[in-house]
Amino acid sequence: MSFLSSFFKDASQKAGTILGDQASQNMHTATAEATKGMDTFKAKAAAQVVRNADYSTGRGFLFEYIETAKFNREAAIKGFTARAFTTDALGDPGAAADILIKDGGKTVKEIQAKFTDRASNAVYDQAGMQRGHWGKYHGMDRLIRKDEAYNDQGSMLDEARKLAKQRSESGSIYAEEYRDVYEHLTDETHYKGVSSGGRPRKN
Repeated sequence: MSFLSSFFKDASQKAGTILGDQASQNMHTATAEATKGMDTFKAKAAAQVVRNADYSTGRGFLFEYIETAKFNREAAIKGFTARAFTTDALGDPGAAADILIKDGGKTVKEIQAKFTDRASNAVYDQAGMQRGHWGKYHGMDRLIRKDEAYNDQGSMLDEARKLAKQRSESGSIYAEEYRDVYEHLTDETHYKGVSSGGRPRKN
């Protein structure tokens, strides 16, 4: 065997060992993230029961916690350092954003989450109209719950995007905000190649 052949074989074996070790470490980290996420989720769920929070508010908070746990597990599996946090867990439940994605101590994405059963309500709420918060969520991702079979036309996300686009072209004074909703609607918490749905996303 030539020196080069021996060198490349040795390098390949070492690379395989390193990658295997890294994958193992990533799975260990992912398991830790999943456990931490579920512990936080259970604590939050118990707190909702104790406080006797209304159903709508309660499920909204729990939606945020579930999304962050799913995102963090995927980030750990893929070896990403970015992590998602609910602003509620960070001690700021009244913040405009419901979820922050941080990387290296820096906030790299803000997300407003809305849990609703209707696409029309999702668009309406994400525009900020429900409490006169027009523009409050501008530039943020607008996260809604995933429902792939919302109607015979497709998913809830498809329907919400269609409605947001229609309103953005209506010529109303709120058209620009609806355009921002249309551009930022998502049914997965995502950043770069990590997604709460386990599928790679662009941003």
